[in-house]
Amino acid sequence: EEVAQHAGISVTWYVRLEQGRDVRASTHTLELIGRALRLTPPEQAYLMRLARPDLDWRSQARSLGKPSANLLSLVNGLAPHPAYVLDRYWYVVGMNAPAVTLLGAFREEDPWSASLIARLFLDLRWRSLFRDWRAVARSAVAQFRLSLGADPVTAAMVDMLERESPEFGTFWRGHEISDPPVWRKTLVLASGKEQTFDFATLRASGVDSEFSVSIYTPV
Repeated sequence: EEVAQHAGISVTWYVRLEQGRDVRASTHTLELIGRALRLTPPEQAYLMRLARPDLDWRSQARSLGKPSANLLSLVNGLAPHPAYVLDRYWYVVGMNAPAVTLLGAFREEDPWSASLIARLFLDLRWRSLFRDWRAVARSAVAQFRLSLGADPVTAAMVDMLERESPEFGTFWRGHEISDPPVWRKTLVLASGKEQTFDFATLRASGVDSEFSVSIYTPV
């Protein structure tokens, strides 16, 4: 009742929405509800995607394809800075040579080796690679939740990760969502020395709008 009052909508209609009944909320109504719930911009975007998947191209069932040659050329051109390309399911679909040296190879033929989120939780080397692994992993899950839609692929990935990693399950059940941050990460190199990087994720556009590019810049 309080939420409906603050949003200026019918209590009966809002109850139907909360109960998951077949109601169609307008974008204006969803914005009012978000304001009433004091949602952050990423949370508001997440609410919009859940309530109106028809408005989000990411929810449509279609093949993601591969990044364009131009995008892959851009990533290679970022050397000597490590950089890689992710699709919407956080599979690494392209990376330059410095990224292979820093993070190891991602094998596309192995369904989980190419998954960045799976490697972060299930690969023991990756646990020791990031000095602040827990903070990195928690942030990654919050970003992963924000980037996903509601589809069978997502459900299968989450189910597997919850079974295989108690830490992933804990973070996932926290229901945190977050935009990709621009922050500093300290990695432990193969030599045992530590190196700090500025890390950023950029969204591609046009024919590559399904993909994002992540870059490690040594401090």
